[in-house]
Amino acid sequence: MTSRNETALAADAVKALRSIGCLCERVQSGEAQGRHGGHMQLASKGTPDWLVVFRGSVKLIEFKRPGEHPSPDQVDWHERAERRGVTVHVVSSVEQALRAVTGGQP
Repeated sequence: MTSRNETALAADAVKALRSIGCLCERVQSGEAQGRHGGHMQLASKGTPDWLVVFRGSVKLIEFKRPGEHPSPDQVDWHERAERRGVTVHVVSSVEQALRAVTGGQP
């Protein structure tokens, strides 16, 4: 198996998720420069990569290459979400992303 970066993994997974009817939105964290020179605050550090809506439920997905783990900021964010009843799915393949969103259902 060839090593793939997270961007390629996410692109393939999002394509597969959209093919089954998911609404997929990329979540950007950090800061960005505004059009007129100011800075915009995006989502906080550690926020999951993608928000996915499927059949009335919302899933948060963090993509990682096989063998890689979330950063400390991501672990902290995921733990804070878990305490509030929300699971962040950390996935390393298209198949894992599909299972996370569908719960293994067709």
